[in-house]
Order: sequence, then C-alpha cells, then structure tokens
Amino acid sequence: MRNNAMPLFRKQRFRIIAQDPAVRVKGRILTAQVEVPVEELAPGPRGHRVHVLDYDASQQILYRPLDYRRTKDGLLEDPFANADDSTLLKDPRFHAQNVVCRRHAHPGPFRVRSWTTGQLGV
Repeated sequence: MRNNAMPLFRKQRFRIIAQDPAVRVKGRILTAQVEVPVEELAPGPRGHRVHVLDYDASQQILYRPLDYRRTKDGLLEDPFANADDSTLLKDPRFHAQNVVCRRHAHPGPFRVRSWTTGQLGV
C-alpha cells in the first residue's frame, strides 16, 4: 500500500467517553469503542466533516492538535485505546478525538459543550 493511499476498510474503531465522566462503573469512567468511517485525518483532527481547534479562551491557550499514526494495515492508531481515566480527562487531544468520533457517530445537528469552560458551540 502506498503511504498516502486509503486502506480498504470502511470503518475503524476509536475510544470515547460513553457518558458524563462523573458516571463511574466499578470506579472507572464508562468508555466505549465506536466505529467511525475511515477518512484521511489531518492534524486537529481535521477531516471532511469536522475540524477541531481546541482553544481555551479563559486561559488563551491553543492546544497542540492531535496527529494520528498509522497501523501496519493502514488504519489510524487510537492513541487512547489503553489510556487511564486521568489521561482521558486531562489530555486535550483526547477531548478532540471524543468530539470527532461523536460527530461521526451522530451526523445530525451537533452541539458541543467544552469540558473546561462550559461554553456551548455548534
């Protein structure tokens, strides 16, 4: 397979937080693996449906974009597949992944509330 060729798969799996992070099962945040359509994701992540810019206006910080690595079979590697709860809550790159995967799972009208600022956006 050429480096820039898309894999033959139609879907790939990524980890998301399945409910409010305050909801715990056996002391752990409830997460899920969701299937999203395979597409070329630029840093952000940025695809044809979603482009995530993670900017914390209260701190005036633009967070470094998430950039995925590829697996041997050409799919994007989920860097948070085995991350602990603390990483999921604190890493802005996971927050970006969570938004992108939820958008793909629910392609209708979509509103996002920032976990850090509480601001609502579309």
